[in-house]
Amino acid sequence: MSKRVQVVFHFHLDKKCRRCNEAKMEDPNFPVENIDVLIERLVEKIRMRVNGPHESAHCEACRLGVCSQAS
Repeated sequence: MSKRVQVVFHFHLDKKCRRCNEAKMEDPNFPVENIDVLIERLVEKIRMRVNGPHESAHCEACRLGVCSQAS
C-alpha cells in the first residue's frame, strides 16, 4: 500500500559572507517554476536512500501499470 507524507522545510539562512562584512543580506527567493523541480529532486533522493534503486520486479506501481519510473 502506498503512503503519503508531509515534508516540512526549515531554512536557516543567516550566514554572513566570509570575504566581506558589509554585504547586505537578502531574503531567499525561490521562483515558482523552480519549486516543482526542487521537490522532484528531493523526492528522488529520499526514494534512493529509503528504497534503493528502482526495481520493477518489486514495484507495486509497476504491477498496477501506473509507475512513473517504469521503463
